[in-house]
Amino acid sequence: MNRSQNKIAKCLFFISLIAYQTKTYGQLIIDSVSLGSNFSNEVFYSLSQGETKASGIADWDLAHTTVSRDNCLRLNHVKGWELRQYPNGSVADWSVMDTSNWRSWPIYFNSPENHLLGAFNRTKNAKNVWDFSWGVYNPNTHEVVGDSLFILVKDGQPLRKFWPVVQKINGDLIIQTQAFDGSPAIRDTLLQSVAGKRHHKYYSFAQGQLNVEPLKDEWDLRFTQYAEPQWDMTTSAWNPNLVVGVQSSPSLRVKPIENHAWQWVLDSAWTYQGATFFDLNSIGSNWKTLDSQTQTWSVKPDLSYWLDNDSTQALFHFLQFEGENTGKIVFEFWPLAQTLNLFEPKISDLAEAFPNPVLDQLFVPLSSVEAAELTLFNSQGQCVARSGSITLRNGSAPVIAMPFQHLPSGRYVLKIAQNGQVHSQTIIKL
Repeated sequence: MNRSQNKIAKCLFFISLIAYQTKTYGQLIIDSVSLGSNFSNEVFYSLSQGETKASGIADWDLAHTTVSRDNCLRLNHVKGWELRQYPNGSVADWSVMDTSNWRSWPIYFNSPENHLLGAFNRTKNAKNVWDFSWGVYNPNTHEVVGDSLFILVKDGQPLRKFWPVVQKINGDLIIQTQAFDGSPAIRDTLLQSVAGKRHHKYYSFAQGQLNVEPLKDEWDLRFTQYAEPQWDMTTSAWNPNLVVGVQSSPSLRVKPIENHAWQWVLDSAWTYQGATFFDLNSIGSNWKTLDSQTQTWSVKPDLSYWLDNDSTQALFHFLQFEGENTGKIVFEFWPLAQTLNLFEPKISDLAEAFPNPVLDQLFVPLSSVEAAELTLFNSQGQCVARSGSITLRNGSAPVIAMPFQHLPSGRYVLKIAQNGQVHSQTIIKL
């Protein structure tokens, strides 16, 4: 058997082991969420906890990232907002901005695909390396200083002018807004400290700063309504095109599995392993279709998803969508990582492998003379190396050397099974 055949045989053995384990311990979960009549709510869902929060979809107007090195600023298009950028001057024109020709100004929408491209992030000057769309990065203060003015339009009328003033080094965002009704300008701050360990800070023009979403580790999927902009050739204008779908948490990786029945996916869980994506709409809205004659919805039977959030891996599939009367979405998923025990808590008497990060060779100290088994998985859960059963001799617990020079850079999980205990450790390959 050559080297390639040997590697295939090892991974096939592991696949058969998985099949045995999942038959014994797998648990298929069927659940549902309801967005309410006319999709008035959005629901946050955790693969491990179920539904964790439901919020009114019109509760917020702006969302700003809590990652201080990013500057993503999103607008709630479902609430009716569209964004136009003032093209005729600088922020010094705040009090004298002429909006008479606003319909000719550039219009921007949130990207439905990219977590980091909000409507305000579409104006980047490619010729300026420090241009961060709505503002310019200051390498001395590490702040993003707003250099752009905008108007917020609803129902065909400009209602507010808006200025992202500055994003501070700690992530706080200072904004200035003023309604076109003669009321005074308001300056406010979206505080990083109020958001806590969440992906975004939210802001309502009526209520101020809000916490719309749960904590980062309390949700993976956001069942919601959002805009997928389309160009309308009849009106020669952009149409926000509101759709109902599922957005991914920034920490969730997704891989669509197309043209395969759900049962095939369950029976062949590891045969389609491949790249997963952090895209915002890897699940999106195209998992359902509308019968124009009966006005009833059906879900696509041959479309499923592989989900991976570093602590749980799952296969996911839609069962039913009831439309705008109830907004109910029924789905099923199969959590795999819990079944395979890839991410079990560390056992204190098993030593850490070193060095970590690793470049060429990883050393794995074993805790006893009992037989041990080592398995290495890549970030997609694929078996990339396996020791088989190691029988220890001469009464001493050795340090096993595992070669890494042939593996690409990235994140791996090393699983050590010995003496009835399982130890999992994240390994970074440089």
